[in-house]
Amino acid sequence: MKRANDVKKFFNNAAIDSNPEMDEAVLNKVLRAHEKAKNTQNIRSIIMESPITKIAAALVLVAGICMTILSGKSAWAQVIEAFNKATDVHIVKVDVAANGVAVTASEAWIKNQTLFRAETQDWRVVDNGRNVLTLYKNDKIAHIRESFTPYWDYTPLILKVFHDSQSRTGIDVTRLPEQCTATMDVYDIDCRDYWQGKAWVDPTTNLPLKISGREKGYDGRQKDFELSFDYEGIAEEIFSISIPADYQELPRIVSREPSEERNEVLFGTVVDEQGNPVANALVCASYAHYGHTDQNGQFALLISPVDGSGSLGPADFPMFVWASKGGDPYRVAWTLIRHPQAAEFRALGERMLRPTIDTGQEQEQTGERFRVEETHQGVKLAIESESDLSRSIPGNPGELYNEPDDDIKVRNIVLIMGPASIITGRVTDTTGRPIANAVVQLEMIELQLGVNTITVSELNDEWKGQIIAITDNGGHYILGNLPACWRKAHVTARSDNYRRSERLLANAGQNTASDFQLTEGQSEDARQTDDEHFSSIYRPTGRPRRDLRPEPQEFSDQSNHFEQVIAHGHPVKGGGNVVTELVPANLCRNLVLYYSFDAADGRADVLDISGRNRHAQNHKAAYVQANILGRAMEFDGDNDYLTVPDIALEQFTFSAWVMPRTDHLNNRLIFMLTDGSRYCTLQGNAGESVGVCIADAGEINEYDWSLAQELWTHLTVTYDRETFCIYRNGTLTEAGDKSTGPIAGTVYIGGSTYDEESSWQGLLDEVALFDRALNPEEVVQLFAMTGAVVQDR
Repeated sequence: MKRANDVKKFFNNAAIDSNPEMDEAVLNKVLRAHEKAKNTQNIRSIIMESPITKIAAALVLVAGICMTILSGKSAWAQVIEAFNKATDVHIVKVDVAANGVAVTASEAWIKNQTLFRAETQDWRVVDNGRNVLTLYKNDKIAHIRESFTPYWDYTPLILKVFHDSQSRTGIDVTRLPEQCTATMDVYDIDCRDYWQGKAWVDPTTNLPLKISGREKGYDGRQKDFELSFDYEGIAEEIFSISIPADYQELPRIVSREPSEERNEVLFGTVVDEQGNPVANALVCASYAHYGHTDQNGQFALLISPVDGSGSLGPADFPMFVWASKGGDPYRVAWTLIRHPQAAEFRALGERMLRPTIDTGQEQEQTGERFRVEETHQGVKLAIESESDLSRSIPGNPGELYNEPDDDIKVRNIVLIMGPASIITGRVTDTTGRPIANAVVQLEMIELQLGVNTITVSELNDEWKGQIIAITDNGGHYILGNLPACWRKAHVTARSDNYRRSERLLANAGQNTASDFQLTEGQSEDARQTDDEHFSSIYRPTGRPRRDLRPEPQEFSDQSNHFEQVIAHGHPVKGGGNVVTELVPANLCRNLVLYYSFDAADGRADVLDISGRNRHAQNHKAAYVQANILGRAMEFDGDNDYLTVPDIALEQFTFSAWVMPRTDHLNNRLIFMLTDGSRYCTLQGNAGESVGVCIADAGEINEYDWSLAQELWTHLTVTYDRETFCIYRNGTLTEAGDKSTGPIAGTVYIGGSTYDEESSWQGLLDEVALFDRALNPEEVVQLFAMTGAVVQDR
């Protein structure tokens, strides 16, 4: 995907000098397209040519780079934490000419790390997470498009909780004690060959106040810049997507649908070991639509149909490409394409490039360092030895080249057929009866490339070609065409009227055996379930679905289920406005909020009785009378929810009484804390129980007990920076090691704005949130304030 803000263009254009000729040319093209366009697709491509979108985020990108650099040493951990917790951030970037005169100035505003605005005297860009408004002030032209490239894509480094190890960034940060004062700390920063400068930080708040330096663009030119920061409150009104009355609006563009107008981006040939072309081979890639070879063994793959820009960019590499021939599961061809700048940059999630993670672990023989290159398409390359890696990659990864419009493409790829491994086994029901026509699918595979590894996940997307097998009448299957060097694989099995089963397998040779036993229950299409699950985590209304799925978790290794636990319980009291009657006194000081839902009369919001005044905004949920617990909040599953802004937590405990009123709980949201990019959720799962999902970290799921309709269950989830624990009626039933950084953003209860179809259907009551992880004894105390155990063994 070529970002709206390509790295090279960021640095080439970062001065944001006003270029009347260029601006006029672009705007004339826009106006001509407006007058003559036969379809809005042409206008979209022209709009994306405008340097304004690219330049808009340049100042914030530099700010982000600065903040990443500040994270280069562990001493900066408090600075990074403070910066990422800031609710309101205002940044002014001034570029300075050689004579010391400020030649341009631009500003950016960020609120709750979800709203963004950038502005100069010539243009304004506002992104509210759903739509992007661009105003061309001089020509009175306005353009609104969907936020298919969210602002955190091009300002990721501000929103990321950065690593604080100097060895991992390769950045030198030196405190300058002779320049420090009681009210200001000063640091010298050397960011490799990219920029050098100084940072001034308030030692009381740990927030940066000014950063100045000289940066080097890819063209080698140097320029001075200065960033200033302030953290005063920002009104949400400035992020309004509204067009002034005297502006002419260009036609609005809806989501781009897959079409043959998408660009061909990968070109190559599939051959056998003797160099003969292989015709009609299936060719797949991690970020291109699958295709087939012609009679000469040649292929040309289109860009992914979910791509927002229509072309490749540095953030889409490394790219895994593979080919297979139908009817021969023991042969496969594959290669790995890396970007030329892979040694300097890496892509992470749905974000722009940033310096490659460098662990600083010196290799005894080669002197090389361990690195990770990762994309948002599910490809993760861990490198210990470059030389070993180059020897381990078969075929020819081809060469990257640029079209005249600066689009990146790859040509001369050569895929050579070689030996493959298979996974084989049988799918049966719980009685041992074979299940015919079951689907067995590869969703993740990890390859061992000498001392290096590459993980390719998200293989269940149809446009990637998919690696699946269908069972015969005896329930047997063969999942073939796996590279012989595979180390681990995540495989799922599913069938109509059965619950999906999944395995994390280790390579046992050319043939690896794995049988699946499916349990009768609600039938689910695995792809649909997967899409619904991850879209429920983050999909703003009106935006095309973006895959934010974590890497497949190692189900047998990363969580512990306590099989001896039954933990039945029921509520014994609830309601009221006195928190000490509902929460142990020793825990009240750690409360972030508490909703008993009993003070509804005359209030538009939901009263927080914790004393913290974090009253929730109610979006269509309804108060109802519940036995024993008093009033409760009912969610009908149709886009109703509560929101609480400005919540920042490093660890937490969430608890509530829950009563489902449906037996379809998968993905139904109970609780979420998100900053718009990262998230942590408690929600129903496919087993009609609950699970925790964490961005970039995976899931912890409970499958051995289910929530029952019209029955109350007390749920508690704790997180202590390393481990998530799930409690049912005060008793620990599931735990797993997952780690995520601090999250500062909005709490959603019972649903969210990101997916209208993921709302809870049922009742919630006695909702509590604490700012630390309660221990098991404290969870028991909390449960005992409003509930009692019926049976516990």
